[in-house]
Order: sequence, then C-alpha cells, then structure tokens
Amino acid sequence: MIGKSYDGTLSNGVAATGVDGLTTIVPISAISQWYEYSRTGGIRHNNNYPGNTLAPAVTNSDRLATCAASRAAMNAEDGDETGDVNQFWIDRDHLKDASKVKASVFITHGFQDDNVRFNQATIWWDALKANGVPLKMWITRTGHEDPFDFRRAEWVDTLHRWFDHWLYGL
Repeated sequence: MIGKSYDGTLSNGVAATGVDGLTTIVPISAISQWYEYSRTGGIRHNNNYPGNTLAPAVTNSDRLATCAASRAAMNAEDGDETGDVNQFWIDRDHLKDASKVKASVFITHGFQDDNVRFNQATIWWDALKANGVPLKMWITRTGHEDPFDFRRAEWVDTLHRWFDHWLYGL
C-alpha cells in the first residue's frame, strides 16, 4: 500500500491490524496517532475534525446524507469539550498496535509539513523500530507534498528498489 496524507494513514492503519499478505507500506505525510494529529498537549487544533472536516472530504458526495448519522456520532464521541484522550482516540491510535505490523515500512515526510506534523513520522518510526519492523525513511525539506511531485525520478528509482527487495526478494 502506498499513499499520501489520508491514504498513507490508511496504510498505517491496515498494517497495524497485522493483516496477512501485506508485504510493505509507503506512508507519505501520514498520521500514526490521530489524537496527537488533532491536538497538541490536549489543545484542539480544530472542532469536530473527524466528523465535520475529514469525513465529508473523503466521502462520495452522493453518500453524504447517508453517512450523516456516522458523522454526528463521531462529533459526539470525539471529546472536543475537554480535549482529553478517550476511547474514540484510543481506537484510532496506530502506535498501540505497532507490535502487530508484519509489513516493511518506508516512511516519507517533510520537515515543513504544516498539515501532518513531522512528529507523526518519528513516533511511528520509534514504535515500529522497537518492534523490529524493517524500516526506511525519506525525509524532505518540503511541506505536505508527495515526492512524485518534486523529485520524481529519484523517488521512482528508490521506490522500485524498495519494491524489488520487499515484493520480489531481489
């Protein structure tokens, strides 16, 4: 699995389930711990982010009305009134399941990412490393960007080497 931002976060989440058959993931500017993404020291960066901002952005516009009850439930459970960690956030914490990751992980993140802060990459790295997960990291001086967009040739060559090794054993 490979993806940037939300799609990269999905890669982290799937890998954290320990699913069989997933060989490698390449999360680009991805979230590893939703609570820490959404808050700093308990202080909210936004209100009802999962239900009001993220869900509508990743939901097919034809399904928004169908999913309204789910968005309302997220808003009711996200704990914005206190900013505290609660079960809502614990359920969305990929770090707690780092020991389940069987796939190799090639993390890519920019130092200047104002959307998904760089610490999301480093806390994921530390958790995976502590559990013996094969790792590689590509650190850039960019913001919330995909290496396909600024170092395409080098990125594609690096990805091919990574995939050749982890998918084909070359």
